[in-house]
Amino acid sequence: MRLLLVSVMFLFLSGCMSTTGVEAELIIDCTGHYLKVKDQEFRVSNKEILENLKQEDKVLVRMKKIDNCSSDEVVCMMFHPYEYDVKVQFLRKI
Repeated sequence: MRLLLVSVMFLFLSGCMSTTGVEAELIIDCTGHYLKVKDQEFRVSNKEILENLKQEDKVLVRMKKIDNCSSDEVVCMMFHPYEYDVKVQFLRKI
């Protein structure tokens, strides 16, 4: 039973975010734009969709995991850990 629960959680975190909206917080620093969902952060590849938002705004978002961001622009030398790159498919401020 426990294995089934862990499997379902893994599928939710890896696949369902592309079809289901989740609540997230916007994090912006010199390394890029990130969406924080619970205790995980995801780097946003299409940050232009976030231009009307500000740091710590709460949003309902649908995102899809991508292989890597098309822009590897280096703005500062700070390291910002994150899970993986995402493309935002839908966004609404809460």
